[in-house]
Amino acid sequence: MQVKLLALSLFASFFATGFTVPIYGHLTERESAIIKPIIEGLKVEPNNFQAKCILQALTRVSTAFPEYPIDNLVARLPPKMFYPCFNTESPDKPKQC
Repeated sequence: MQVKLLALSLFASFFATGFTVPIYGHLTERESAIIKPIIEGLKVEPNNFQAKCILQALTRVSTAFPEYPIDNLVARLPPKMFYPCFNTESPDKPKQC
């Protein structure tokens, strides 16, 4: 019985590893999953500041439109709405001399 449970748990862990979400910055897995479609639309790899900026922008929009779940909002918003998150100076950027 223990061998069957061990085999099942190994199979489940192997199967689940293919469906993980990349973690952006210091966000949680759920927060990263929420912003993933935006990141893919922008075709960028955000740093900590940019990932947090995108999540905060989404939070402001979802607060303004509470009748829409945040997952539906992500699908409706154009990626260019988040350009200001990438065009500002962030503390993560190295300074040019």
